[in-house]
Amino acid sequence: MNATLLDTLITPVVMLHDDLTLAYVNPEAMALCTQPYEAATPFFEVFPFSKQNADLAALLLRLSHALLEAQCSDILGCCLAGKKGRYTLRVTRLAPSMGLMVQIVVPQQAGAQRVSYFNISPVAMMWTDSHDIIQAVNPAFEAMFGYAQADLLGRTPAFLRDGLDEQTTLEAMWKAVVDEGHWKGEVHHRRQDGEVLTTQLSLSAISHDHCATTYLSFFTDISHHFEQIKQLKARAYQDYLTELPNRFALDDTIYELILTQSYFYLIFIDLGYFKQINDNYGHLVGDRLLHAVGQRLHQLDRAFVCRYGGDEFIVLLPISAQPSDVDTAFSSPFLIDGQAISVIAHKGVAQYPRDGYTSEALIRYADKSMYKMKSSGFRS
Repeated sequence: MNATLLDTLITPVVMLHDDLTLAYVNPEAMALCTQPYEAATPFFEVFPFSKQNADLAALLLRLSHALLEAQCSDILGCCLAGKKGRYTLRVTRLAPSMGLMVQIVVPQQAGAQRVSYFNISPVAMMWTDSHDIIQAVNPAFEAMFGYAQADLLGRTPAFLRDGLDEQTTLEAMWKAVVDEGHWKGEVHHRRQDGEVLTTQLSLSAISHDHCATTYLSFFTDISHHFEQIKQLKARAYQDYLTELPNRFALDDTIYELILTQSYFYLIFIDLGYFKQINDNYGHLVGDRLLHAVGQRLHQLDRAFVCRYGGDEFIVLLPISAQPSDVDTAFSSPFLIDGQAISVIAHKGVAQYPRDGYTSEALIRYADKSMYKMKSSGFRS
C-alpha cells in the first residue's frame, strides 16, 4: 500500500486485516519492527508487544470484534522487546470487514489525548470495500462534504460526482490503482448543498493474497487555490488602468473569431495630441481620460474593446456593424475633473479575411491604415 499521507505522520501507524495480519506499516512504525516482513505477516511476529498477565493477541482480536466503526480503544502498559518504556496501542475499528488501525503511542507521548488519528485528522478520509462501497468516513470528511456518515454508508462515492464530467479522470485513476496500488490527482465533487469542490484525491489500495482489496482515500479541498488562479488569470488579461481587456485577451478573442466567424472588422484607434493633453492637464487627468474613452468604446453594440497600449485601442466589430460606429464615442467632449476635453481619434480598419488571416497581420494592416489617414489629416 502506498498511503502517502500516513507516510508523513510522526506517529507509528499500522493497518491490520481482521485476522491481525499486516496490511500497511508507515515509516515511523517500521523503525519499531524487529524483523523484515511482508504483507500478511502476523502483527505480533513483527511487533513483539507483551503485557503483564495478558494475552495481547487474544485481547486485540476481541477488540476487533467488539469495537464499532470509527471507535477506538487503548491497550495500556505494553512492552516491546528490545525497547525501553511502556507503549500504548490505540486501536481503531475502521468499518466491518475493513480491518483495524493501530497507532503505537510511544512512552514520551503516554499522556496524549486518547483519540484516534482517524477521528482527529484534519484531512478528510474515506474507507471503501472491494466494490467501492463506503464503509467509513471521518469527521473531517463530514465537515468538508456536509454529509453525516450514516447518510453515506452503503453508497459508492460516485453520487458525489453526479452531473460532473470526471469519466476520463476516473478511468486513469482506477488504472493506476490497479497497476501501481495508488493514484493522486484532481477530482471535482459535489457537497450536500450542491457546491462543487475541486479536491486533490489520494487513493490507495490495501490488499493481500487471502483478503479482498479495500481502498483508503484522502481528500483535500483546493477550490480556493483554483479561485486564486482564476483571479490571477483575470488580472493577467485585464488592463489595470482602463479595466478593459489587454492584448493577451485580444489575441485569444481574435483566434476565437477566426475559428467561428466568416468575417469581422478590426479597428485600430490612436488618440490625437494625447501628449499635449498630459502636458496641459497632468498625467492623472490623462489616465482618467483613457479610462473614460475605454468606457465609451465599451458601450458600442457587440464590440470587443481592448487597450492595446499607451493611447491606442483596438475594437473588434461583427461584419454587420459599421467601422464608423466607433466615431460616436468621440462625438462629444469628455468631462474629466470638471474639464471638458475634446478628443481627436485616428483610426485604421482591417477586415478578416480580406486584409489578413492572423491577428498579427490584421493589426499590422489596420495600424498602417491608421497612419496613412493620420498623415493625410483625416479625423474621426
